[in-house]
Amino acid sequence: MLKKNQIIVITITDQGKSGDGLAQLDGRILYIPNTLPGDLVRCQLIKLEKRRCFARLLDVLTPSIHRVEPKCRVAHQCGGCQMQHQSQESQLRFKQEFILSRLQCFIPLDASTIRPIISHPNSWEFRNKMQFSFSLDAPNNYLKIGLYASRSHRVVDTPYCPIMPPIMNDVLSQFRLYFKQYPQSIFNELTGKGALRHFTIRYSHSTQDVMVILTVGEPLPDYTPMVTALRQIPTMRSIYISQQDNPSSDQVIGEDLCLIWGQPSIKDHILSIPCQLSPRSFMQSNSKLVDTLYQTFSDLIIDSDPAPILDLYCGTGLLTIACA
Repeated sequence: MLKKNQIIVITITDQGKSGDGLAQLDGRILYIPNTLPGDLVRCQLIKLEKRRCFARLLDVLTPSIHRVEPKCRVAHQCGGCQMQHQSQESQLRFKQEFILSRLQCFIPLDASTIRPIISHPNSWEFRNKMQFSFSLDAPNNYLKIGLYASRSHRVVDTPYCPIMPPIMNDVLSQFRLYFKQYPQSIFNELTGKGALRHFTIRYSHSTQDVMVILTVGEPLPDYTPMVTALRQIPTMRSIYISQQDNPSSDQVIGEDLCLIWGQPSIKDHILSIPCQLSPRSFMQSNSKLVDTLYQTFSDLIIDSDPAPILDLYCGTGLLTIACA
């Protein structure tokens, strides 16, 4: 008879759609984050349901041949990167097989129908946008900035995020320095009170332009010290404030958006096409592969059918322009 908090040893045999390791346990599917097929692990059961159960990893007794050491020291806690413990080759194979299995639910396909996934040789420092949240370690008055832990609103403090370029990490460091000198209240999702809520960084890899959007639950008394701190970043171009005080909403950037310093937008280039990015502009988040993505897609379209194309829900329209 399985019980909550029971500790077991089990071999991971499969991988779920979110990357969690899967195993069969007493006729149920067991989900264990941060594990891979081939891992022999010791884990603790934390939730039991009729057809499935969940556990947290305690130890990897025998690692899978596909297991690697995560580059980020908080990768196992942070909800942003679920698969840093899996080799790049194994990740691509898993995603290829997952896409095939999903499509096969609707149309007849075999593996040869789908072309291999195109990847970049350097899988780090590729992000051009990140949205962080705040919390406070009250005893030390230490500001935590990071993403939420998986399936929670618990902020995992991130001293350095390796999927961001160094300049975006410098922005976080500057905000921490500002907070040490000018502490502010942190937004409380239960009471709806407090100031600092979310922190968005946008970055152009082609021009190095930086934009910051600080989302607050209530206005700060004075934004000048924060602006002074963030302007230490040489290519800082835009600083916005957005007020979002609805505790039941997960919207990171609220309807109220105000430019308090700099230019309304930052400059970027996609396939040599100049563009302007505002706080709400959509852009593919992997800056190292966006040119390859758009070029590959436009080549396929041009090669297959010269008929007119309608690009619906086109965002900033960059893919439309590339195809044109």
